[in-house]
Amino acid sequence: MGGSEIVIRPLESIEEFRRAEDVQREVWGMESDADIVPAHLLLTAQKNGGLVLGAFDGERMVGYLFGFLGRTPDGRIKHCSHQMGVLAQYRGRGIGEALKARQREFVLQQGLDLVTWTYDPLESVNAHLNIAKLGAICRTYLRNVYGELRDELNAGLPTDRFQVEWWVRSPRVEARFSGAPPPPRPTLEEVLAAGGHIANEVYFDDAGLPEPVAWEPVQASKVLVEIPAAFRQIKAKNMNLARDWRFLTRAIFETYFDDGYTVVDFISQVENGQRRSFYVLEPNVNPAQADPSAHLDARAREGLETGVHLYNAGEFWKSHEALEEAWLEAPSDVRPFLQGLIQAAAAFHKCLVQKNAVGAVKLLTRSLNKLTRYRDDYLGLDMAPFKLGLSRCWRRIIELGQHHIDEFDPNLVPTLRWLE
Repeated sequence: MGGSEIVIRPLESIEEFRRAEDVQREVWGMESDADIVPAHLLLTAQKNGGLVLGAFDGERMVGYLFGFLGRTPDGRIKHCSHQMGVLAQYRGRGIGEALKARQREFVLQQGLDLVTWTYDPLESVNAHLNIAKLGAICRTYLRNVYGELRDELNAGLPTDRFQVEWWVRSPRVEARFSGAPPPPRPTLEEVLAAGGHIANEVYFDDAGLPEPVAWEPVQASKVLVEIPAAFRQIKAKNMNLARDWRFLTRAIFETYFDDGYTVVDFISQVENGQRRSFYVLEPNVNPAQADPSAHLDARAREGLETGVHLYNAGEFWKSHEALEEAWLEAPSDVRPFLQGLIQAAAAFHKCLVQKNAVGAVKLLTRSLNKLTRYRDDYLGLDMAPFKLGLSRCWRRIIELGQHHIDEFDPNLVPTLRWLE
């Protein structure tokens, strides 16, 4: 990926770890040693499951990456990628991508699936690398993560960040590292023709700087959010305009992430002499961008199939128990989906057997909250009509209330069907 003269490898000596301190100072303009990750911490992290990589041009370290083991809120072990930087005169040569490729190899060898890191969502170059080239996705917006930073890149702005998820075994990521020629990048016109809608309006002033004008929370299969193509230039020339961009895009991304949208792509192209950059967001994206049925072991798969069969036979409590067996054997990223199915089965047991309208409504609410986070073909099930049916049952039970729950029509219960 990088030039043949650039060597990517883990750091080995204390002298190399100290050189990583110098790379931090130069890349991020850090003037205070208090802002630098010190050599002794880098060395200790690498000896205990972390990774510190250097990109070397001969003896000179020209790039650096640092990551360590962490956990997601639900307890999944992940690799947390904290820093990656390349010296200015070496940028544009694929060194950053080469560092990430070596990081992916390391994480796969550890048996992990997920790498996360943060970056400023208004930095177009970073968005192109992280989202378009590496295949990361984002559904988490973090406000002012680091507080007021003193380095020259961040001083004067809230340090809002995207926290991206890099599912290193997913097809979208594997395709980027398979060695095959990459597919052509979609254009803005193609995304719009496929049902995309632009959420925010942008005006270019006399100096050619983009100004955010307004935005509208449109709901669509693809939503495009424009960001500046050169945010550092805006920060250098007009800090008030930079703050406007920060607070407007904060509102946009937080709104869409709360509504279940995920950043899945990034487009940057020249139009009428101006470079335009857009994130592409889609609703209900499977975080791993893969059908995880391949990752279910035999017992989990058997429990799922048995649970679906019993559910369709009207044996809702037995279905609940079979699906719980699948849940116990399943990976953590699949468990919320299975729990949604379990809660649906339990809801109809509450409704049709126990005649408990309140309990049924609560369980259907929880079921829908979980199932709507996943794609409509998740685990090979046809989920779109099923979720629609759950919503109709939820509304009908509320209409009937506890006093008329006996009038609920069992024929309204949706069937769970497998996709062909």
